[in-house]
Amino acid sequence: MPQKYLIRRDTSSWSVQVWLSFGLAVTACTIGIWHMPSQKLDRAFLAVGFCFCLFASFTLAKMIRDNRDERIDTSAWVITVWAGFAMAV
Repeated sequence: MPQKYLIRRDTSSWSVQVWLSFGLAVTACTIGIWHMPSQKLDRAFLAVGFCFCLFASFTLAKMIRDNRDERIDTSAWVITVWAGFAMAV
């Protein structure tokens, strides 16, 4: 029998803190990449890698959350998500 989880809603202060810290982290990384002392192609490659890591983390978190109570994704999708996250890291 699948375990059911009690859904607790986040407080508004928690949501503000999460979004502010996320925005600050992305802004700091973007500024760091932009001002990196290297060629444009190197900075572009790093920016693409940063975006890949960011979106792979979001995809993994969503897949884990969606499959918490019962498995709704196929095995192929789960393997693809984990492989993408491993490559990004």
